Amino acid sequence: MNSEEIIQHLYEQRKRFAEITELPLVRGVYAFFYNGKVLPHFPEEISENEILYIGKAARPTSSLQQRIAQTHFKSGLTDRSTVRKTFGSILKETLSLKPIPGNKNGRFRFDQESEDKLTEWMKSNLSVSFYEFPKTEQGIHHLETTIICLLVPKLNIQQNPNNPFRNKLQKLRKECAREARSFNS
Repeated sequence: MNSEEIIQHLYEQRKRFAEITELPLVRGVYAFFYNGKVLPHFPEEISENEILYIGKAARPTSSLQQRIAQTHFKSGLTDRSTVRKTFGSILKETLSLKPIPGNKNGRFRFDQESEDKLTEWMKSNLSVSFYEFPKTEQGIHHLETTIICLLVPKLNIQQNPNNPFRNKLQKLRKECAREARSFNS
């Protein structure tokens, strides 16, 4: 399949996270969709079929199941998940999330109550699709970058220089990191 066909596949395979019964134990790329219309900090409505985030499970020890269900949709792992950090930063005020220091220097996560709120919000409000692509790590990274460049998803910061929301998202994440650093002060 070429990149356009893979993107079409991602659109066609979209399912609410709560409806997914099984995720594959292979590598590939995945897409997140928002089931609502309005997100804080975004001046325009979000289209129902808009891919907001593209990610990958590329490492030899990684799988789509591990990245999606066991990292992105799991409480307590915000400091390991770019998309959780981004959604958490966007929803910090709306959900009253409290940033705290993460397990690695410079990273943040949320207190347990906030982590649980974020996980529940994500499970209730996001849809997911994936494309199994059991190629090399470099091949999967190239596919992810190609799709990001073609779609310019609003929540992808890396490899997405044309994203008009990039600076805003970076600022929101830095505010959470700064608040987390001052947590013990």
